[in-house]
Amino acid sequence: MRRFLTPLLVAIIVTAGIAAPGPLFAVESWITEQQGDSSNGAAPAPALAGLDAIPLPDGQVPRFGALPRTQTPRIEPNVADTARTLERAVNKRAVLDYLKLKLDKKQIAFLNQHKFLLVPKSATRFKGQVQFAGYAALPWDEMLGMFDEIAGNPVPCERLPENTRLVTPAIVLHAFHKYLENTIEELEKTSLRHDLLHFTREMRQRAIEAKNKATGPLAGRLQLVAAQFTVPLILLFWNFLGL
Repeated sequence: MRRFLTPLLVAIIVTAGIAAPGPLFAVESWITEQQGDSSNGAAPAPALAGLDAIPLPDGQVPRFGALPRTQTPRIEPNVADTARTLERAVNKRAVLDYLKLKLDKKQIAFLNQHKFLLVPKSATRFKGQVQFAGYAALPWDEMLGMFDEIAGNPVPCERLPENTRLVTPAIVLHAFHKYLENTIEELEKTSLRHDLLHFTREMRQRAIEAKNKATGPLAGRLQLVAAQFTVPLILLFWNFLGL
């Protein structure tokens, strides 16, 4: 029974694989495994006795069709005003009470028309406060600290209605500036401080050596230069020692 099933199975799969490269490749691999590989010295599988070879016509894979031309979609912006006003804000009272902020009629009208309103810090509960620990417990910047203080818990599901988190270009640019400032300060405290100490010491030493070789007014001028380098050298040295 196996003699007759094996050629029939191969013929069906190969015929079905003419129109699709995937099945055809799988069948070819299967046939190679069944017949063996004579390139490495292995003997080919014996032919089935009593069965004639079945020739198969060469298959050609037709083209699936021309690809359509790429078309750029035309998008018409259609952003309509949601007609939101302060009175329709569900957290209006919570935000105003939290900030202890009172708006007059002109401010409310401006807010309803332009969707934003700038108020001084002195008009809120944070008047005179410059340190904001927030949830970080490390006060390090007034603007970013106040942003975190108002925004509340960093976990969104833990925030209260008064905890608003509005990211604007001003806060983003200030965060970039603060990051750059902290990076430069860190370099000044570490590698740059050591380089500056070495530079100041060398300049002072060279000024003293040049003063010892000079005469007249030039010697006095070089002595003044050496003295001018002595003061920052002392400050940098004691700062380098952490004193």
